[in-house]
Amino acid sequence: MLDAARGWGVAAASGAIFEIAIAEVLVNAVRHGGVGAPGAIQCELELTDDALWIRVFDSGAGFDPAGVASPAIDPSSPERLAETGYGLAIVHAVFSRVAALRRDGLFGVELTLRLDARPASGPSVS
Repeated sequence: MLDAARGWGVAAASGAIFEIAIAEVLVNAVRHGGVGAPGAIQCELELTDDALWIRVFDSGAGFDPAGVASPAIDPSSPERLAETGYGLAIVHAVFSRVAALRRDGLFGVELTLRLDARPASGPSVS
C-alpha cells in the first residue's frame, strides 16, 4: 500500500505518520479480524483526482470507529499513560475521513485522504 501511494505521488504517503497509521489499521485487522480464515484480510487502494481511498477488510465482527475513545493524555503524569489505544487517534490525525463498512460479509474500514493537489488518476490496486 505504501509503495503504491508513494508511486502515485501522494505527498502525505512519504511521512512516517502515514506509515504508522497504515500499520495501526493492519495490526488491528490482524489482531481483531478473524485471523486464520482464507483471505481474511483484503486491502484496496484507489486514487481519484481529489482523494486517496484505502479500504481494509477482514472477517472480524467490526466496530464503529466514531465510537472508540482515545486514552486520556496527562503530560504531567507520563507514568500513568496507557500503553495501548492510540492507534485510531493516529489514523484520525492522518486521514480526513475514517468510516466502517461491510461488503460481501466482511467488515471494512475506509480511510479517505483528501489531496490538496490534483494528481493524475492512477489505477486501483487490490
